[in-house]
Amino acid sequence: MALPNYANLGFTTIRVQLDGAVAVVTLARTKERNTFIGPLAHDIVKAYDILDRDDRVRVVVLTAEPNAPAFCAGVSGADPHLRATNADPFVPCKADLSSGWERILDDEAEKEGEHATVTPDSPLLDGLYYSILPNKEDVFPAALALAKDLAENTSGTAIAVTKALVWRGYDNIEEQHIVDSRAIRILARSPDAEEGALAFKQRRAPKFGDKLSRLAPWMPWWREINVKHRKSKL
Repeated sequence: MALPNYANLGFTTIRVQLDGAVAVVTLARTKERNTFIGPLAHDIVKAYDILDRDDRVRVVVLTAEPNAPAFCAGVSGADPHLRATNADPFVPCKADLSSGWERILDDEAEKEGEHATVTPDSPLLDGLYYSILPNKEDVFPAALALAKDLAENTSGTAIAVTKALVWRGYDNIEEQHIVDSRAIRILARSPDAEEGALAFKQRRAPKFGDKLSRLAPWMPWWREINVKHRKSKL
C-alpha cells in the first residue's frame, strides 16, 4: 500500500503523528474535555484501520493533549449517567477506550468511577494499569519510552501473530494446534528469527525489520466480519 500522510487524512477530532515506528494518536477535543461523539469514533476507527496496515508502525500510543483537563470525559449525550461534570472521573467511555490496550499508564491522582471514585492504586483496580506515575506530566513520556522500547526490541510479526493466536483462536484444541504449529513454522523461518539468533550470537542489539504484510495471505487466517455501516435503499 502507498504510505499514508496522516496529516492529510481529514481527521477533525484527533491528530496522528509518527515518531519513528511509534504512532501517537492525540485526542484533540480539549475544550470539550474530549467527550466522545460520532466524529471522534469515526476518526479513531479510520486511523486504526490505516495504522494496522502501515508496516512503518509497530506501536500506537493513544493520549490527550498536555493541557487537556481529561483524557475522555465520557459520552456527549442527553443521559446524565454518561456525562461527566468533573474533568477527572474515569467514566464508561474512558474505560472502553482504555481497557482494550496492552499497557495502560496513568498518574496516581487520577480518579476512576462515576459516583464513588477511587484512585488507580486502589485494590479494586489491581492489575488494570501497567504503571502508575507520580504526576500527570510523567505519563506521556513514560508511555512513549515504553512504546519505543517495544518497537526497537521486539519482532513486530512475532508480536502480531502471538496476539492473534490469543484473540483469534479456535474453539477446539485440534484446530488451535494446527494454526499454532503453522505459526511456529512460519515465524521460525522469518527474517526476524534469523536476525534474533544472529544478534544473540554476536552479543548485540537486534535490528528487527520483518513486515507483517509479508505474512499475507496466511494472516489473517480467521474470517473477518464486515461491521461497516451500509446505506439502506429504503
